[in-house]
Order: sequence, then structure tokens, then C-alpha cells
Amino acid sequence: MRKAFDSVSLKMLRAALIRIRVPSKEVNFILQLFHNRESSIITDYGNTELFIVPDGIDQGEVISPLL
Repeated sequence: MRKAFDSVSLKMLRAALIRIRVPSKEVNFILQLFHNRESSIITDYGNTELFIVPDGIDQGEVISPLL
């Protein structure tokens, strides 16, 4: 299932944002949106139990196109 949920590492996102000169306050704000997140997967048998997302921005995340 891991491959179905490809993600971008927060460490790499931080580096990219700094490289394009996004101010540090905004970088920290954006990264805080993705800390300590919980997620669930919708299956044919119902939703899975919540689990903690360790790192990254999920593929298909609403904010992904902006980032």
C-alpha cells in the first residue's frame, strides 16, 4: 500500500522552499500544517483506523499544486 501513497519528504520541501526564497516564517507555517497528522484509507470494506503519518505530503493533497 505504501506505493499507492507516494509523498514528498518534508525535509526536501523545506529545502525547495528555501531555495526559491520563501520567507522562513512562511516555510515554518507550511511545514507545521503537515506535522502530527492522522490519516485513514477508504476501502471497499470501510475506512481503516486512523494512523499517524510520519513524514511527507501525500499525493493528491489539496495544497500540493500550490507547493
